[in-house]
Amino acid sequence: MGAGGNPGKSRGKVLVLLGPPGSGKGTQSKKLAAFLRVPHISTGDLLRDNIRGDTGLGRRVDTSLRSGSLVSDKLVLEMLSERIECHDCAAGFILDGFPRTVGQARALDRYFRKVNGKGGKWRELVVIQLVITEALLLQRVVGRRVCPLCSGTYNIHTQRPMIEDHCDKDGTLLVARADDNKNAIRVRLMQYEKQSRPVINYYVERQEVKQLNADQSVDEVTIQLIRMIGASSDPVINSYSDAPDCD
Repeated sequence: MGAGGNPGKSRGKVLVLLGPPGSGKGTQSKKLAAFLRVPHISTGDLLRDNIRGDTGLGRRVDTSLRSGSLVSDKLVLEMLSERIECHDCAAGFILDGFPRTVGQARALDRYFRKVNGKGGKWRELVVIQLVITEALLLQRVVGRRVCPLCSGTYNIHTQRPMIEDHCDKDGTLLVARADDNKNAIRVRLMQYEKQSRPVINYYVERQEVKQLNADQSVDEVTIQLIRMIGASSDPVINSYSDAPDCD
């Protein structure tokens, strides 16, 4: 997909990308968000931003983490609800890292029904599972390199920087994450199967999940995703001016 193409439109749709670590959820979420002109919402980023901003929610999250507890589904949903009430989410948004549990999936469904019952901003919830073979997943994760300054992501196998080992944006030396090794990723895959597989089954049982072969190149997966969500080439027009603005 060329950089000069027309932006797409997914008016009123909420996209949920599911898949194991290394399947490309973050990369595809960012590419689709740019194409569709809708926000890419990472619950991990939300948690960190609220802690950094010392918000009321952030302080509660920080207390949970410092005590060694997991952040509760209720607290994550509160944070997410606050974010998606912002003006820029009115035409739709992309969720990355949520839902992670069946409880979160049910809570999202309840919230979706509640909002749509009041006239509704979002017409459709689209759930897509990125399916990838373990061998390719391991290659992608072990080959991943990250810019410590801008958080840009590269891969020595599939997405190399223009100058070896240096970020295209700011020239910073790229690094490998400490847990981007085969042993660590196998542990994370086991955790994923235990925690997130039930979420996929939840949507499968409701016939609300579409599967996409993520063994393809990054650009091929992006093109397939755009086709699956039925994006057009019309610009997104955000008409919900009564929603709050969020920086």
